[in-house]
Amino acid sequence: MLRLLIIALLLVLLLALVKRFFPGKPPGPDEPRIAKMVRCDYCQIYIPHTSAIKHADRYYCCDEHRESASGNAS
Repeated sequence: MLRLLIIALLLVLLLALVKRFFPGKPPGPDEPRIAKMVRCDYCQIYIPHTSAIKHADRYYCCDEHRESASGNAS
């Protein structure tokens, strides 16, 4: 019984040493945030919300599409 206790203790110590010297995944920056995507009302492609042009509660990928959808193209 004492022999099993000593073996278990040695295994725990060995595991602690392995984890200390080989920590696995190196620490890095936080996980990248996934941007909210919106669809251009004109061409239907998805673009990040932060890059979209909003006009009259609709989103567009560029000014040309916003103008074309509004009927203001020259």
